[in-house]
Amino acid sequence: MVRRQSFFIVGALLTILGSSMFFSVAWSLFYGEGDLTPLLQSIAVTLGFGLIMMISFRSKVKKELSMHDGFAVVTMGWVAMAIFSALPFYFSGLLSYTNSFFEAMSGLTTTGASILGHSNTLKIEDMPHGLLFWRSFTHFIGGMGIIVFSIAILPMLGMAGVQLFRAEVAGPVADKLTPRVKQTAKLLWGIYVGFVLLETLILRIEGLTWFDALCHSFATMATGGFSTNTASIG
Repeated sequence: MVRRQSFFIVGALLTILGSSMFFSVAWSLFYGEGDLTPLLQSIAVTLGFGLIMMISFRSKVKKELSMHDGFAVVTMGWVAMAIFSALPFYFSGLLSYTNSFFEAMSGLTTTGASILGHSNTLKIEDMPHGLLFWRSFTHFIGGMGIIVFSIAILPMLGMAGVQLFRAEVAGPVADKLTPRVKQTAKLLWGIYVGFVLLETLILRIEGLTWFDALCHSFATMATGGFSTNTASIG
């Protein structure tokens, strides 16, 4: 049986996911291509569901997460994130929800497969920059894992994330780099963000725009491959 605590954490994940969409809003405002409304609608829906879940399943009794809870949160969390990550594409009216879900799932899992460029869909260049950034940003989220990020903030919610870390990290043995799993999560994310920023700077020096450099850094570090152009970095 899945405990209330697990649903509460999934709600927290959706809240973080919805908040992360504001980065795409910034690019939408910068380029002014008409994708602001679908992004704001997606933020409202995602944050709304996340907050409702957190309020509905909040418990005064804080219990240590079990291994069963860890796998439940990781499973429900990734499925929920794919469902809500598809909303910006769907609300824009450019893609069906099926195609939107495929694109979001491919981005979050860093698979890199895309429905864009097919004769029945639009080209990558035809998509507004705000949505293009969100498409690439799903690589950034999936590359390290938003769940690993949440482990760093779980102590603020009165929960420990050891079991969540073990369920999320791939491999037969999930060793911690530091004595505390919170410190491990922060260290991993610090290294990850550092490499993304370093590559962005290098690509910008080599001639790409800041937008293209950042999006391609997301794709490279996550080994996903989403590009902002059909010809990729070429």
